[in-house]
Amino acid sequence: MDGKIFLVRHGEVSAEYRGRYIGSTDAPLDIDAAQNALLNLRRNLNGICRSCFCSPLKRAAATAENVFPDMKIVYDPRLREIDFGEWENLTFEEIRQTAGCKVIQRWCDAPDEMVFPGGESYPQFALRVDDFFNWILLHGYMAGNPCVVTHGGVIMRAMEKFLQIPHAESIKWLPPRGEMRILTLVNGELTDVQ
Repeated sequence: MDGKIFLVRHGEVSAEYRGRYIGSTDAPLDIDAAQNALLNLRRNLNGICRSCFCSPLKRAAATAENVFPDMKIVYDPRLREIDFGEWENLTFEEIRQTAGCKVIQRWCDAPDEMVFPGGESYPQFALRVDDFFNWILLHGYMAGNPCVVTHGGVIMRAMEKFLQIPHAESIKWLPPRGEMRILTLVNGELTDVQ
């Protein structure tokens, strides 16, 4: 269980989705806006990662396919972003107007207890993300330095899991779109984060 996990956040999305909560919304990648990030990822990861696991949503899939054009990519639904339900494709201001101050305050005070109206609860989301990473560790994929192309929420949950930090602190570890975090594990224990 020694090796590195490369956590890649998908590239930039099309302009009409920027600044919106697009968890389960299947927003496409903006190839032109993401071009430099995709080239940097390809240059830095090819030859290092022997496996790639990816969210099936378009923005992540297109990122993985551009970074690893010659690799078989495994699409795993556990790597999807959280489903914001009725808040999908809304800006924060639109959510605030719709939900009201009490719900927004609850979201801020206890984000790890949040249940998005008509969507997914944070505990459900965390359970499926944790299940994926436990599976990676259990099945020996660490030897191949797996690349995981996914979403911001999934990366933040992975950081919570491996760093053993509260949800509120995970935002500090969120890479910009088209960038990554590298986790080094020895005997399944985190030893370094870049």
